[in-house]
Amino acid sequence: MRLPNVNCALVISCWVALAPNGFTAPEQNKLGPVEQEFVDATVTFTQMHSKLGHFAAEKATADDVRRLGERMVEVTGEMQKELLKLTAAAGVPVAVNEVNLVSTTGEKFKQLKSEDISREYLRQLVVDQRETVKLYESQIKAGRVPELRSFAMKWLPQLRKSLKEAQELETRIEKKVKEGRP
Repeated sequence: MRLPNVNCALVISCWVALAPNGFTAPEQNKLGPVEQEFVDATVTFTQMHSKLGHFAAEKATADDVRRLGERMVEVTGEMQKELLKLTAAAGVPVAVNEVNLVSTTGEKFKQLKSEDISREYLRQLVVDQRETVKLYESQIKAGRVPELRSFAMKWLPQLRKSLKEAQELETRIEKKVKEGRP
């Protein structure tokens, strides 16, 4: 049996508009550039820092860094799960590509000596967290999709907290290195 030729975008848009958890985006199933960048960057950030967090939790020499790595695995997992649920409810496709530790950053981490892993993990986390905090602030200010703005508002305090903790740990570890302590 052949179905009549129907505009699939219209059907999906109607379904999303009627769905209880659907987006209230200006154009259903399409995100503006700010929103798309936000979703893509969040997916990349959560995947990358889940992988690097696992690596740091296993290989870092500093206990505080291992614990931070473990927390980043938990936090990024929760963030990604919530974001994917939100976008799936709206019918917005999200490209989830597995971030492989063979990537440039991952390869760099694999080649480090164990005493350098903590420092490099913190350096990478601080750089990425700063960018992610800016992105979330931008989403809150300029985003047109209320659900994504709410998501950003919910997670921004956690991102700031993790950034502050990573910066403080980085400073402490750098100080130890300069003093010649492990």
